[in-house]
Amino acid sequence: MTVLLRAAAAVAVLALVAPAAPASAGSSPRLDGHWVVKTKITYDKNSPSSVGSVAKKRWSFTAQCDAPAACATTLVRPRNTGHPKTVTTVLHPDGSQYSGTEVYKSACFLYSGGIVEKAYTITEKTTINVTKTDANNAATAFGGKLVLLFAPTTAGKNHNCHADKIVLKLHST
Repeated sequence: MTVLLRAAAAVAVLALVAPAAPASAGSSPRLDGHWVVKTKITYDKNSPSSVGSVAKKRWSFTAQCDAPAACATTLVRPRNTGHPKTVTTVLHPDGSQYSGTEVYKSACFLYSGGIVEKAYTITEKTTINVTKTDANNAATAFGGKLVLLFAPTTAGKNHNCHADKIVLKLHST
């Protein structure tokens, strides 16, 4: 009886000392590798005529831990306009969703054909929802949203570059 009580007490102490795993630990699918991603503009404040425009680009996801665990993932995606040519965002998992925000400077393209470098501070919010996984809990399909907020810098304001908001729906192909 004494041995049984000591064992129960040891288990109770371990339960108090050992940190509990987060609720999403083990449940988040792993997002890694190269994907062709189809984007569709669903909102553009300054260019409503661009709504409905579709593009396909190659996006790269690099998990920041060893397989098969889900963990923060670095996304490198090309931009349609360049200046900069790519954007790197760290995405964090929460269940089947990965999300992250990146802030960077970008160019303004003038109607006259000129380019104003660092005319915008862009806040880019990426949300990826994993919709399918394989037997190892690795993502095999996803959808999501990309929101870009353009805030003109002093240089941008001096060249009449206007604030903008663009929303894109995205999914893997």
